[in-house]
Amino acid sequence: MMKQLSVMLLLGVLFGLMFFSCKPKEDSSFSDQINTVVPKWAIDSVRRNGMILYEGKTPPSFEGFFFQAPHHLTGSNLSGDKIGEEFQEYTYGFLNQNNQALTVDMKGKSENGLDNFIGSGAFVSGNGNHFTVFLESNGKTESFGSVASYQAFQIFSGEITSTGVRNLQNAFILTNKDDPDRILIVSGGCRVFKDSDGFSERTAGFRQSRVSKSTLLSQTMVMSH
Repeated sequence: MMKQLSVMLLLGVLFGLMFFSCKPKEDSSFSDQINTVVPKWAIDSVRRNGMILYEGKTPPSFEGFFFQAPHHLTGSNLSGDKIGEEFQEYTYGFLNQNNQALTVDMKGKSENGLDNFIGSGAFVSGNGNHFTVFLESNGKTESFGSVASYQAFQIFSGEITSTGVRNLQNAFILTNKDDPDRILIVSGGCRVFKDSDGFSERTAGFRQSRVSKSTLLSQTMVMSH
């Protein structure tokens, strides 16, 4: 009887080991597109500045518009920046998400309406309720009559919920600009931000722009001091 019990226990242990060794593991790597297109220096730069990137090839659905406020600086490679400084609030729209191609279209707008950007076919990674977006964007910003256009590499990470995004972070790296009045940060400048109350609520779309003395004096992500 004891011999039979020992054999049964041994078979049970072996079966358990086989089950767990054969169970598929969640893929925690980035997609081939991200590994090919997104520069490693960009990933390293934002991680050094405190950005959390969610790897994986099974991101959640996170389409919609989200309002990020308060918008505080958490990392930067620019000498004049002060960590903790508050910047313009933004609304971001994630559109046309395709979880087969792992892409999404995106547009963003500052609360004062003076900074706008757009990008299509951004790469998506993530798993569970966490996602990261890698975006090449084109934008235009204004400041006291000066106008500049730019190209930037932007990254967005967070945890989707039914009512918004928890712990939304975003990184902005300026890659090219047409900036005759030098109102923008230098090319290669990197800033990382977070929603400092930990939650970016879902909205129906872009909010009506608020332009006042206080919003004009608040920096957008791309403006220099």
